[in-house]
Amino acid sequence: YGLTRRLARRECPSPYRLLTVSFLRAHEMSDSLDHQATEQALQALNAATTRPWQINADRLCKQFRFPTFVEAFAFMTAAALVAERMNHHPEWRNVYNRVEVELTSHDAAGLTGRDFRLAEAMDLAAGHRSS
Repeated sequence: YGLTRRLARRECPSPYRLLTVSFLRAHEMSDSLDHQATEQALQALNAATTRPWQINADRLCKQFRFPTFVEAFAFMTAAALVAERMNHHPEWRNVYNRVEVELTSHDAAGLTGRDFRLAEAMDLAAGHRSS
């Protein structure tokens, strides 16, 4: 971990530094949230949505519905691009106009800030598409 911090302080060529800085940000978000922090994050996440996220067995879960399969697939594509940038990938399933999402951080054995950040990004990606 000390080496990673040194790399982030520009002790290596810039393309490698960017990857390392991204790793550090992801690592800082990988601590499992306690019950109170999880409830606060869930409340904040659901404050701006009509279809709330739910917690089930240490997973953040939501079902998105779209007018068509194409809209559902467009959402999944947008969400996949964000997930890849975050290096935090959802467990999901698509059936026609529905996308069922489950988020958890396997490395932390529970929910972390990364799960809530990705959930928020997914809500934004769904935007006007979802019903």
